[in-house]
Amino acid sequence: MRQRNRRALGRKALGRRSAGALGRGFVGMFLGICLATPTAFAAEAPAWFMDHLEFMAKDGGRWVTSNTAFQSEAEPFDTYAMDWQWGLGKKTLKGRMYALKDGKEVTTLWEFRTVWNPQLNKAYHYQFGGDGTLGIGVMNTTGEGRTASAQDFLLPDGGEFRAGHRNEHLKDGRFKTDSFDILPDGTWKARRSYTWKRRE
Repeated sequence: MRQRNRRALGRKALGRRSAGALGRGFVGMFLGICLATPTAFAAEAPAWFMDHLEFMAKDGGRWVTSNTAFQSEAEPFDTYAMDWQWGLGKKTLKGRMYALKDGKEVTTLWEFRTVWNPQLNKAYHYQFGGDGTLGIGVMNTTGEGRTASAQDFLLPDGGEFRAGHRNEHLKDGRFKTDSFDILPDGTWKARRSYTWKRRE
């Protein structure tokens, strides 16, 4: 009887040691995954991309522009605003665009995320609408303080369209955006132009 008890206790102790070793193995594997860094084979974001993020997030990252030129019964907003903030590690940018009327915020129109893909060596701009619309596109530099992006917008009803933006950091600290419809033949058809200033 004592011998059987000793054997049973031995098996339990072995089980505990095995479970502990297995647990430590999972912890070690988890830490290895978390601590592994891809920078050895990933491309760092270029200066033009980081300069753009820095420009947009500077001084609180709050921007405002007049919409009076396009104001209508269907679009009653007199002002548009954007807020941009740094993402984790100051490697990405997150933002939102919202509408104001008579100085009061009415609704959020879009949320944004701008990131550098280290594997594809490209800047990606993501755009999210409140109805589930998703915009995905690549952003490139077109000169000092200038960027351009072409995006595919996927609609909840299965439809889709393409749109483009050309952006410029103005010397007086303002920010200019020109929007376009991208036609099936690749032509960029001009839509609107806004000049943004930093919001207090």
